[in-house]
Amino acid sequence: AGGTPFYCEINPILHQRLKSQGHEGQCSDFLTCPPVPLDFILMNPPFGGHADIKHVRHAYNIAPDGAQIVAIVSASAMRLPRHQDFIDFVNAHSVTPPEFLPEKTFHESGTHVLTCLIHIQNKETNP
Repeated sequence: AGGTPFYCEINPILHQRLKSQGHEGQCSDFLTCPPVPLDFILMNPPFGGHADIKHVRHAYNIAPDGAQIVAIVSASAMRLPRHQDFIDFVNAHSVTPPEFLPEKTFHESGTHVLTCLIHIQNKETNP
């Protein structure tokens, strides 16, 4: 365990809050980030317009071989037949099975969206 956290936050207000707390990162759209030499990516992407699926796939594409990605995605991304390609992608690269989180997990944040926690590993280096 250890390492230096680095964030990518598109919201300038949240970026400034993180920066003022001493965190290292950038204010930009994660979908424009180039390949990064990170061993672990933790994500809470936006869900609208299937952005969660786009963000997870982008993280996979820019992370080095062996990197692990943990993300909160909408439950619909892991349940609806129209997302079968993404479901198959997650299942093919899962380190642990997807975990559907309890209803109202993010109630205090003002949302009732059903969510799922996924943990995948980049490329063919799954344990």
